[in-house]
Amino acid sequence: MTPQPVALAEAPPPVPGLDAGAAMPAWWGLFSVLLVLTFAVHVVFMNLTLGGSVLLLAGRLARNPDGLLSWLGDEVGHLLPVVVSLTITTGVAPLLFAQVLYPQFFYAASILLGRFWLLIILLLIVGFYGLYLYLRLVPAAAAPGRRLLRLAVLVVSVCSFFTVAYLFTNHAVTTVEPRRWQLLHAGHKSLHVGSRQMLPRLLHTFVGAAAVTGLFVACLGQVARCRRGEAERGRRATRAGMQVAVAATLVQMLVGIWFLLAVDPGPREHLYNPMAGGAGSVAWMAGIVAAVAGMWFMLRAWLEPDSLPWTLTACGAILLTLLGMSAGRETLRLGYLSEFLAAESFPPPQWKPDWQVASLVIFVVTLAVGLAVVWLVVRWWWESGAASGLQGRPSDRLDPGGVTEALSSAARDESRGSDPNRGGSAGHVPDPDPESAA
Repeated sequence: MTPQPVALAEAPPPVPGLDAGAAMPAWWGLFSVLLVLTFAVHVVFMNLTLGGSVLLLAGRLARNPDGLLSWLGDEVGHLLPVVVSLTITTGVAPLLFAQVLYPQFFYAASILLGRFWLLIILLLIVGFYGLYLYLRLVPAAAAPGRRLLRLAVLVVSVCSFFTVAYLFTNHAVTTVEPRRWQLLHAGHKSLHVGSRQMLPRLLHTFVGAAAVTGLFVACLGQVARCRRGEAERGRRATRAGMQVAVAATLVQMLVGIWFLLAVDPGPREHLYNPMAGGAGSVAWMAGIVAAVAGMWFMLRAWLEPDSLPWTLTACGAILLTLLGMSAGRETLRLGYLSEFLAAESFPPPQWKPDWQVASLVIFVVTLAVGLAVVWLVVRWWWESGAASGLQGRPSDRLDPGGVTEALSSAARDESRGSDPNRGGSAGHVPDPDPESAA
């Protein structure tokens, strides 16, 4: 009797096996905690990259009567190359920890994406260096073609960053749905567009970027108010940032509900039920509480823009929310993949530790030294900016030769009560483009 062919959707998922005796160099919980922590840090800079690039583009396109949008775009624009570099750097660690915990799923999804997975590197290069090219192209009032080229370069960078976010989201969805791998392979499809969770998950990323960028704008307003003496501009920036953050957080809650409804019931239970999801479920619920509290703090900061504590408290609450959402993301992934880990009990055999004490000690020491160096560099950067009158503004450090325009230098000198004719910081030259002084 001829056996009946099994439908691809009903066939067992082709999850690759691991070599016998495969183990981890340390306890699996350490890698899980580090994955959650490093991903939360990465998400902060990733959100600033996406939202900041849009803010920079809006500042170049919009003709804001009071000049606030243009000023915010300029402030964020000069910080973006640094933010992008931090996004890439902080993204390496969670990528490696995910490969350690889920190698057969991570690499299978990477192979299925194929050329699109490799395209991420090219897109990051194009977007990253596009920002530097945008800053180096000096606009001139008599050269509209130069300004158009500058705008086109910025649009390409923004599109590159958002495409990278889409591809990473696609990879994350493909990783947790092994039952669709054969369908993707049989249909010669690299992008996983048929999943119910794809669109809400992507919107969850984009809307979150708007919320974090709004908080960053509010922080810029506090810097302008407290350190530069630009009280009115600082208040307007704080209010505008909090308005965006509040609106985006409300939309994010609706998108989050959509995302949860799109998740399969089994993995969803890992989020709702601490008995199934463990500490990750508890952290996710704590993140929701922090988000609700953050809404209250943002509203207070919106109504009281002169209050620095309200702004800082709102930022702290949202950081805790990101940490909780990062833990929930890991809990959801484990809920999807638990049935494929070939384990009758938790943790699965592939997470059995084979302790390598020397490597672990080296890792901890270098991590501590690296964090200390980063803290010192940031501290020295901030103190040197205050000493030179830049008040933390990095534009001249990005362009010591003065090729990039110094935006609204006369207005800034006047707001600080100094004489613009006596000269400013090194490389600080008047802006030849009237649009930048709007």
